Amino acid sequence: MTASSQIQRSRGTSLEQLVSKVILNRGIRVDPKCNYTKRRMCNNKKESISDNFDIDHQENPIASLIESMLDTVLPPVSKRQSFQLKQDSAGHLENSSSDIIVRCCPNDIHFSVKHNNLSIKHPKANRLNLQMKMKKADADRYTSAYAKINSRYYKQWTTKRTPSGKSGTHVATSTTFASLPGGEKNQLYREINELTVKYILKASDESLDAYIKFLLDLPSENKYIIKCDFDKNIVSLLQLKTPTLSSSGKAKAEKPKVHVSSSGTTINLEYKGYLVSLRLHNCTTRIMPTLGLKYDVKVHNGFNVVY
Repeated sequence: MTASSQIQRSRGTSLEQLVSKVILNRGIRVDPKCNYTKRRMCNNKKESISDNFDIDHQENPIASLIESMLDTVLPPVSKRQSFQLKQDSAGHLENSSSDIIVRCCPNDIHFSVKHNNLSIKHPKANRLNLQMKMKKADADRYTSAYAKINSRYYKQWTTKRTPSGKSGTHVATSTTFASLPGGEKNQLYREINELTVKYILKASDESLDAYIKFLLDLPSENKYIIKCDFDKNIVSLLQLKTPTLSSSGKAKAEKPKVHVSSSGTTINLEYKGYLVSLRLHNCTTRIMPTLGLKYDVKVHNGFNVVY
Protein backbone atom coordinates (compact mmCIF):
# COMPACT_ATOMS: atom_id res chain seq x y z
CA MET A 1 0.00 0.00 0.00
CA THR A 2 1.40 3.39 -1.00
CA ALA A 3 1.84 6.25 1.48
CA SER A 4 -0.99 8.21 -0.15
CA SER A 5 -3.38 5.25 0.02
CA GLN A 6 -2.45 4.70 3.67
CA ILE A 7 -3.33 8.33 4.43
CA GLN A 8 -6.59 7.98 2.48
CA ARG A 9 -7.54 4.82 4.36
CA SER A 10 -6.60 6.38 7.72
CA ARG A 11 -8.77 9.40 7.03
CA GLY A 12 -11.65 7.20 5.92
CA THR A 13 -11.45 5.26 9.19
CA SER A 14 -11.26 8.49 11.20
CA LEU A 15 -14.32 9.85 9.38
CA GLU A 16 -16.26 6.69 10.18
CA GLN A 17 -15.28 7.07 13.83
CA LEU A 18 -16.37 10.69 13.80
CA VAL A 19 -19.78 9.98 12.24
CA SER A 20 -20.38 7.16 14.73
CA LYS A 21 -19.54 9.54 17.60
CA VAL A 22 -21.99 12.13 16.25
CA ILE A 23 -24.71 9.46 16.06
CA LEU A 24 -23.93 8.29 19.60
CA ASN A 25 -24.04 11.87 20.91
CA ARG A 26 -27.51 12.26 19.38
CA GLY A 27 -28.69 9.65 21.87
CA ILE A 28 -28.81 6.70 19.47
CA ARG A 29 -27.45 3.62 21.21
CA VAL A 30 -25.06 0.98 19.89
CA ASP A 31 -26.91 -2.10 18.60
CA PRO A 32 -26.65 -4.47 21.60
CA LYS A 33 -26.69 -7.50 19.30
CA CYS A 34 -23.70 -6.38 17.20
CA ASN A 35 -20.46 -7.41 18.90
CA TYR A 36 -18.35 -5.88 16.12
CA THR A 37 -19.85 -2.43 16.74
CA LYS A 38 -19.43 -2.76 20.50
CA ARG A 39 -15.74 -3.66 20.06
CA ARG A 40 -15.15 -0.80 17.61
CA MET A 41 -16.79 1.80 19.83
CA CYS A 42 -14.86 0.51 22.83
CA ASN A 43 -11.61 0.77 20.84
CA ASN A 44 -12.54 4.29 19.70
CA LYS A 45 -12.53 5.43 23.32
CA LYS A 46 -9.03 4.03 23.82
CA GLU A 47 -7.53 5.31 20.56
CA SER A 48 -5.81 8.66 20.34
CA ILE A 49 -7.65 10.60 17.62
CA SER A 50 -6.23 13.93 16.50
CA ASP A 51 -8.16 17.13 17.22
CA ASN A 52 -9.04 17.37 13.50
CA PHE A 53 -11.28 14.32 13.85
CA ASP A 54 -12.41 14.57 17.47
CA ILE A 55 -16.09 15.46 17.93
CA ASP A 56 -15.35 16.83 21.39
CA HIS A 57 -12.98 19.44 20.00
CA GLN A 58 -14.72 22.82 20.21
CA GLU A 59 -13.30 24.11 16.93
CA ASN A 60 -14.03 21.06 14.82
CA PRO A 61 -16.02 22.29 11.79
CA ILE A 62 -16.44 18.80 10.29
CA ALA A 63 -18.30 17.49 13.36
CA SER A 64 -20.71 20.43 13.29
CA LEU A 65 -21.38 19.91 9.59
CA ILE A 66 -22.05 16.20 10.11
CA GLU A 67 -24.48 16.99 12.93
CA SER A 68 -26.41 19.42 10.70
CA MET A 69 -26.34 16.97 7.81
CA LEU A 70 -27.75 14.08 9.86
CA ASP A 71 -30.59 16.33 11.03
CA THR A 72 -31.88 16.34 7.43
CA VAL A 73 -32.32 12.54 7.16
CA LEU A 74 -32.57 11.00 10.64
CA PRO A 75 -35.95 10.95 12.41
CA PRO A 76 -36.37 12.20 16.00
CA VAL A 77 -34.52 9.99 18.46
CA SER A 78 -36.50 7.19 20.08
CA LYS A 79 -35.64 4.37 22.46
CA ARG A 80 -35.98 1.82 19.67
CA GLN A 81 -33.23 3.36 17.56
CA SER A 82 -29.75 1.85 17.44
CA PHE A 83 -26.81 1.81 15.05
CA GLN A 84 -24.18 -0.62 13.93
CA LEU A 85 -20.90 -0.47 12.05
CA LYS A 86 -20.34 -2.90 9.19
CA GLN A 87 -17.11 -4.73 8.45
CA ASP A 88 -15.45 -4.02 5.10
CA SER A 89 -15.92 -7.66 4.09
CA ALA A 90 -19.72 -7.23 4.22
CA GLY A 91 -19.68 -5.61 0.77
CA HIS A 92 -17.96 -8.53 -0.93
CA LEU A 93 -21.19 -10.43 -1.58
CA GLU A 94 -24.03 -8.71 0.26
CA ASN A 95 -26.09 -6.08 -1.53
CA SER A 96 -25.36 -3.74 1.34
CA SER A 97 -21.96 -2.06 1.34
CA SER A 98 -22.88 0.39 4.08
CA ASP A 99 -20.34 1.45 6.69
CA ILE A 100 -23.00 2.51 9.22
CA ILE A 101 -26.65 1.44 9.55
CA VAL A 102 -29.11 3.30 11.79
CA ARG A 103 -31.91 0.95 12.85
CA CYS A 104 -35.13 2.93 13.04
CA CYS A 105 -38.81 2.83 12.04
CA PRO A 106 -40.23 2.50 9.49
CA ASN A 107 -37.01 1.76 7.54
CA ASP A 108 -33.33 1.46 8.39
CA ILE A 109 -31.05 4.20 7.06
CA HIS A 110 -27.73 3.20 5.46
CA PHE A 111 -24.61 5.36 5.18
CA SER A 112 -21.40 4.81 3.20
CA VAL A 113 -18.74 7.06 4.70
CA LYS A 114 -15.97 8.18 2.34
CA HIS A 115 -13.05 10.58 2.44
CA ASN A 116 -13.04 12.60 -0.77
CA ASN A 117 -14.20 9.78 -3.07
CA LEU A 118 -17.36 7.98 -4.14
CA SER A 119 -16.19 4.40 -3.81
CA ILE A 120 -19.19 2.44 -2.59
CA LYS A 121 -18.24 -1.23 -2.72
CA HIS A 122 -15.22 -3.58 -2.73
CA PRO A 123 -16.48 -6.88 -4.19
CA LYS A 124 -14.23 -9.88 -4.69
CA ALA A 125 -13.23 -10.39 -8.31
CA ASN A 126 -13.81 -14.15 -8.33
CA ARG A 127 -17.48 -13.99 -7.27
CA LEU A 128 -19.03 -12.58 -10.45
CA ASN A 129 -21.14 -15.72 -10.87
CA LEU A 130 -22.87 -15.05 -7.55
CA GLN A 131 -23.06 -11.27 -7.98
CA MET A 132 -24.80 -11.68 -11.36
CA LYS A 133 -26.85 -14.70 -10.23
CA MET A 134 -25.66 -16.71 -13.25
CA LYS A 135 -27.29 -19.91 -14.30
CA LYS A 136 -25.29 -23.03 -13.36
CA ALA A 137 -23.81 -23.68 -16.83
CA ASP A 138 -22.48 -20.12 -17.18
CA ALA A 139 -21.35 -20.08 -13.55
CA ASP A 140 -19.34 -23.29 -14.02
CA ARG A 141 -17.66 -21.96 -17.18
CA TYR A 142 -16.83 -18.65 -15.51
CA THR A 143 -15.37 -20.15 -12.32
CA SER A 144 -13.31 -22.61 -14.38
CA ALA A 145 -11.88 -19.84 -16.59
CA TYR A 146 -11.09 -17.65 -13.58
CA ALA A 147 -9.41 -20.54 -11.73
CA LYS A 148 -7.16 -21.27 -14.74
CA ILE A 149 -5.97 -17.66 -14.95
CA ASN A 150 -5.45 -17.53 -11.18
CA SER A 151 -3.49 -20.80 -11.10
CA ARG A 152 -1.29 -19.87 -14.07
CA TYR A 153 -0.16 -16.56 -12.61
CA TYR A 154 0.30 -17.96 -9.10
CA LYS A 155 2.58 -20.72 -10.39
CA GLN A 156 4.42 -18.29 -12.66
CA TRP A 157 5.13 -15.88 -9.83
CA THR A 158 5.94 -18.29 -7.00
CA THR A 159 7.81 -21.17 -8.69
CA LYS A 160 11.61 -20.99 -8.49
CA ARG A 161 13.22 -20.88 -11.92
CA THR A 162 16.75 -21.66 -13.10
CA PRO A 163 18.13 -19.11 -15.61
CA SER A 164 19.41 -20.69 -18.84
CA GLY A 165 23.16 -21.23 -18.81
CA LYS A 166 23.38 -20.89 -15.03
CA SER A 167 22.94 -24.42 -13.76
CA GLY A 168 22.54 -24.72 -10.04
CA THR A 169 21.27 -21.19 -9.42
CA HIS A 170 17.67 -20.04 -9.04
CA VAL A 171 15.77 -16.83 -9.56
CA ALA A 172 14.31 -15.70 -6.23
CA THR A 173 10.63 -16.61 -5.77
CA SER A 174 8.23 -13.64 -5.82
CA THR A 175 6.36 -13.56 -2.52
CA THR A 176 4.80 -10.10 -2.65
CA PHE A 177 3.00 -8.12 -5.32
CA ALA A 178 5.52 -5.31 -4.89
CA SER A 179 8.36 -7.64 -5.95
CA LEU A 180 6.80 -8.53 -9.33
CA PRO A 181 8.48 -7.43 -12.58
CA GLY A 182 6.96 -4.33 -14.12
CA GLY A 183 3.82 -4.94 -16.16
CA GLU A 184 3.12 -8.50 -15.02
CA LYS A 185 0.53 -7.49 -12.42
CA ASN A 186 -1.30 -5.31 -14.94
CA GLN A 187 -1.34 -8.20 -17.42
CA LEU A 188 -3.12 -10.32 -14.82
CA TYR A 189 -5.59 -7.50 -14.21
CA ARG A 190 -6.27 -7.20 -17.94
CA GLU A 191 -7.02 -10.93 -18.32
CA ILE A 192 -9.36 -10.95 -15.32
CA ASN A 193 -11.09 -7.77 -16.51
CA GLU A 194 -11.53 -9.10 -20.04
CA LEU A 195 -13.11 -12.22 -18.58
CA THR A 196 -15.49 -10.08 -16.50
CA VAL A 197 -16.42 -7.94 -19.55
CA LYS A 198 -17.09 -11.09 -21.61
CA TYR A 199 -19.70 -12.26 -19.10
CA ILE A 200 -21.23 -8.79 -18.70
CA LEU A 201 -21.78 -8.61 -22.47
CA LYS A 202 -23.33 -12.08 -22.70
CA ALA A 203 -25.49 -11.74 -19.58
CA SER A 204 -29.28 -11.81 -19.65
CA ASP A 205 -31.29 -8.73 -18.69
CA GLU A 206 -32.07 -10.38 -15.35
CA SER A 207 -28.38 -11.00 -14.61
CA LEU A 208 -27.43 -7.44 -15.59
CA ASP A 209 -30.15 -6.02 -13.37
CA ALA A 210 -28.94 -8.19 -10.49
CA TYR A 211 -25.35 -7.03 -11.06
CA ILE A 212 -26.13 -3.30 -11.17
CA LYS A 213 -28.31 -3.63 -8.07
CA PHE A 214 -25.44 -5.43 -6.34
CA LEU A 215 -22.86 -2.80 -7.35
CA LEU A 216 -25.00 0.21 -6.44
CA ASP A 217 -26.96 -1.12 -3.44
CA LEU A 218 -30.28 -0.56 -5.20
CA PRO A 219 -33.00 0.23 -4.37
CA SER A 220 -31.46 3.27 -2.68
CA GLU A 221 -34.33 5.16 -1.06
CA ASN A 222 -32.64 4.92 2.35
CA LYS A 223 -29.01 4.70 1.26
CA TYR A 224 -26.76 7.76 1.50
CA ILE A 225 -23.11 8.51 0.85
CA ILE A 226 -21.33 10.86 3.24
CA LYS A 227 -18.44 12.42 1.35
CA CYS A 228 -15.97 14.51 3.31
CA ASP A 229 -12.94 16.60 2.36
CA PHE A 230 -10.93 17.20 5.52
CA ASP A 231 -8.55 19.62 3.81
CA LYS A 232 -11.34 21.95 2.65
CA ASN A 233 -13.78 21.29 5.52
CA ILE A 234 -16.52 20.21 3.10
CA VAL A 235 -19.16 17.57 3.85
CA SER A 236 -21.69 16.35 1.26
CA LEU A 237 -24.63 13.99 1.59
CA LEU A 238 -25.56 12.19 -1.64
CA GLN A 239 -28.25 9.72 -2.62
CA LEU A 240 -28.19 7.52 -5.72
CA LYS A 241 -31.12 7.88 -8.08
CA THR A 242 -33.00 4.67 -8.89
CA PRO A 243 -33.27 3.47 -12.53
CA THR A 244 -36.21 4.61 -14.65
CA LEU A 245 -38.86 1.89 -14.63
CA SER A 246 -41.27 0.95 -17.40
CA SER A 247 -45.04 0.88 -16.84
CA SER A 248 -44.84 -2.85 -16.15
CA GLY A 249 -42.56 -2.20 -13.19
CA LYS A 250 -39.52 -3.79 -14.79
CA ALA A 251 -36.40 -1.83 -15.66
CA LYS A 252 -36.21 -0.96 -19.35
CA ALA A 253 -34.09 -3.40 -21.38
CA GLU A 254 -30.77 -1.87 -22.32
CA LYS A 255 -27.44 -3.18 -23.56
CA PRO A 256 -24.45 -2.19 -21.44
CA LYS A 257 -21.52 -0.21 -22.80
CA VAL A 258 -18.42 -1.69 -21.24
CA HIS A 259 -14.67 -1.76 -21.94
CA VAL A 260 -11.32 -2.29 -20.23
CA SER A 261 -9.11 0.78 -19.82
CA SER A 262 -5.84 1.10 -21.74
CA SER A 263 -3.88 0.28 -18.57
CA GLY A 264 -5.85 -2.96 -18.13
CA THR A 265 -6.66 -2.20 -14.50
CA THR A 266 -10.17 -0.75 -14.78
CA ILE A 267 -13.54 -1.67 -16.27
CA ASN A 268 -15.74 1.26 -17.33
CA LEU A 269 -19.43 0.35 -17.39
CA GLU A 270 -22.37 2.44 -18.62
CA TYR A 271 -25.75 0.93 -17.89
CA LYS A 272 -29.23 2.37 -17.27
CA GLY A 273 -27.88 5.90 -17.00
CA TYR A 274 -25.11 5.05 -14.53
CA LEU A 275 -21.40 5.48 -15.20
CA VAL A 276 -19.47 3.03 -13.04
CA SER A 277 -15.77 2.20 -12.86
CA LEU A 278 -14.39 -0.99 -11.34
CA ARG A 279 -10.66 -0.76 -10.56
CA LEU A 280 -9.07 -4.15 -9.94
CA HIS A 281 -6.34 -4.39 -7.32
CA ASN A 282 -4.77 -6.83 -4.87
CA CYS A 283 -6.12 -6.66 -1.33
CA THR A 284 -3.19 -8.53 0.24
CA THR A 285 0.50 -7.68 0.25
CA ARG A 286 1.67 -11.27 -0.15
CA ILE A 287 0.89 -13.38 -3.21
CA MET A 288 -1.62 -15.94 -1.97
CA PRO A 289 -2.96 -19.03 -3.84
CA THR A 290 -6.25 -17.19 -4.48
CA LEU A 291 -4.32 -13.98 -5.38
CA GLY A 292 -6.84 -11.99 -3.29
CA LEU A 293 -8.18 -9.59 -5.94
CA LYS A 294 -11.09 -7.20 -5.47
CA TYR A 295 -12.70 -4.26 -7.24
CA ASP A 296 -12.95 -0.69 -6.06
CA VAL A 297 -16.38 0.37 -7.40
CA LYS A 298 -16.97 4.08 -8.00
CA VAL A 299 -20.08 5.79 -9.34
CA HIS A 300 -19.54 8.92 -11.43
CA ASN A 301 -23.08 10.21 -11.91
CA GLY A 302 -26.73 9.68 -10.98
CA PHE A 303 -26.76 11.39 -7.58
CA ASN A 304 -29.26 13.57 -5.77
CA VAL A 305 -27.46 16.09 -3.55
CA VAL A 306 -29.28 16.05 -0.20
CA TYR A 307 -26.91 18.33 1.75
